[in-house]
Amino acid sequence: MDYLAAMEDTMRLAEEIWPRRMGTNLQVPSLQIEHLRHMAMQMRRRVFSPNKANRWLGWMQAAIVSWGVVELESMKQINLHHRQGSCRPKHEPDKIARMLRAMVRGELGAHKEILQEAAEALELLS
Repeated sequence: MDYLAAMEDTMRLAEEIWPRRMGTNLQVPSLQIEHLRHMAMQMRRRVFSPNKANRWLGWMQAAIVSWGVVELESMKQINLHHRQGSCRPKHEPDKIARMLRAMVRGELGAHKEILQEAAEALELLS
């Protein structure tokens, strides 16, 4: 699933309905729009594993449903709309960082395939 596109659609809906919210969980900071905006910003900046991205997206969508303006079905429709896409790169930044630290420490030795993998991953991110 293209979780970034699903998150963007989720946040558009959140911004639209926040003024009309009527749920009982409005005092819980992690269910408020400010927290969802922070989560969205983090999702835009970093590459998450699919599991983590889905957890974050699920939290955002559950928070919106808790506001009492939309039903869970609206969130399901957003996810179904974006289920075909994928925005996960071949290599995640933390893996690249581990490879580069190992190179600096001289631990890779003759592991040319790992060096090649790191080089390819850096090309994907540039």
